[in-house]
Amino acid sequence: MIMSEPYTPTHLQRWHRPDSYIGKQFDEYFVVIGRSRDSNLVSQSNFASALKMLGGESDTVIVHRASHWLNGWVEIILVHEGDVAHLAIGDTIRNSLVEYPVLDDDDLDAHETAAAADVMNDIREHPDWYPDAPTDEEKLSEYVKDIIYDD
Repeated sequence: MIMSEPYTPTHLQRWHRPDSYIGKQFDEYFVVIGRSRDSNLVSQSNFASALKMLGGESDTVIVHRASHWLNGWVEIILVHEGDVAHLAIGDTIRNSLVEYPVLDDDDLDAHETAAAADVMNDIREHPDWYPDAPTDEEKLSEYVKDIIYDD
């Protein structure tokens, strides 16, 4: 890890130990973004996009996953305080989410398409699970959108 000038992020928060957390400590890291088992498509897409923008996992960019009694699990992307370049990228990521809630519209579209295809396959394979599914294609498309965005 190469440290040049110290960098103090303006949009990232330093990791802090959550209540009732038992596990590894990340006192030297900043949190970029997180998600849980129950995250919606936008959150899932933003998590994947942020990790891609950071160049994936490395010695200084880590994805930490923890069990959670309510959500099943939570994951966060962390950047080490000494990794100036990735801290700056993480800061830019957080700042961009203030202006617009989606990091990558194409990635979100891919997540939506995959989720819609999964629901459509379920409807075809298990029509009894969806007794109120319309038969009209246009109405079915709206029905599927309502399902994949039911938060």
